[in-house]
Amino acid sequence: TGGTALKKGGKAEFYIPIKPFKAAANKLKITVNGYEKTPVSTANVEFKAGKIETVNFKYNAAPTPGTTVSKTIAELTGLPASGEKLASIKLDEVITVTADGTVNNGKYYTNDKTWRFYHDGNGGFTINAASGHTLKEATITFTTKDSGTLKYSSTTINSGKIVSLSGNSASFKVGSTSGTKGKVLVKAISVTYE
Repeated sequence: TGGTALKKGGKAEFYIPIKPFKAAANKLKITVNGYEKTPVSTANVEFKAGKIETVNFKYNAAPTPGTTVSKTIAELTGLPASGEKLASIKLDEVITVTADGTVNNGKYYTNDKTWRFYHDGNGGFTINAASGHTLKEATITFTTKDSGTLKYSSTTINSGKIVSLSGNSASFKVGSTSGTKGKVLVKAISVTYE
């Protein structure tokens, strides 16, 4: 959990501590992101205490269908004057993003066309899907000021990185690595949902 998403064709090594046991040939099941697979093996695989045993797993599940909507803050219509509150935005008829925190949070600025959130005002935003829809992932493009950070589920995320979601609501919060003055300036939001 919490790893960087792999691109198609990418590879990664994971080391997972487990209790010693022996798996019969073609009986070991591995599950990654809900996709279960039994790697082909010609012999039993024994996991011994204090030893590393290699198991290869090729993730070749069919891609999850879904709809992706992406918008830059600059291309939204009905934006307020610079420095004024932008309480919520609609990415499409299913996805709404709402500013959280004090009245200072969620201001729109024309000079850099960003939606701003502040740590000292309990700032952040929530992505909501309409009834009957489920969030799958989001990519937030942003910059920071004054040691600001953006967190999802208490994990700091990077600008432009895919974040896996579930359910019909996801909250993102502003943090700070020093003091209480952290700022996050959102430039674009992309959401995939079913």
